[in-house]
Amino acid sequence: MNPEPSHLRLSRRAFLRFTAAAGIAAAGGYALAEYTPWLDYAGQAAQIWQPTGEEATVSPNMRELVRYATLAANGHNTQPWQFAIRADGIEIHPDYSRHLPVVDPNNRELWISLGCALENLLLAARAAGYAAEVTYPDAADFIDVRLATATPQGSPLFDAIPLRQNTRSVYDGQPVKPPVLAQVLAVPLEPGVAVQLITEPASMERTLEYV
Repeated sequence: MNPEPSHLRLSRRAFLRFTAAAGIAAAGGYALAEYTPWLDYAGQAAQIWQPTGEEATVSPNMRELVRYATLAANGHNTQPWQFAIRADGIEIHPDYSRHLPVVDPNNRELWISLGCALENLLLAARAAGYAAEVTYPDAADFIDVRLATATPQGSPLFDAIPLRQNTRSVYDGQPVKPPVLAQVLAVPLEPGVAVQLITEPASMERTLEYV
């Protein structure tokens, strides 16, 4: 039996309002949360899954930490993560249903994406007044972040999180200009790495289908 999703909306303003209160409220296990931050930044639509037969209360402050985590860069904007919110912290789980078997067969980029989410989460936690302890359980496939009350510490990196731009808009059809391509080709590369530009429409379509 699959748990039914409920929809929540929470703004950055709400996060700032809750930073003064670092209390954590949760009961009855944890809730798995998957966010889609590209839908509405002012109040991200969210889906919360609760364990079947258990009641879970998740503080808005903890949900907002997760929202900041989901604003991280990630491979092909696949958002390959889920978050388990506990009474004493947050777990970051890989969502293998979103993995890319062709371009990322070993899930390397997927786990790099989780690392980016972790960094955002740590920056947001410090700004909200939490000290974080990160562990990688040997027998489990997730990242464990334990949170404890601390003095809030903002940072320029935290301030930059909502400024990072990402778009899922339709490509405008305009080709990349030759000077820009020349700049790409001029970038120094590591040994064994090469750049191949695909500019013909038919080749681009084949590549997109492959990815």
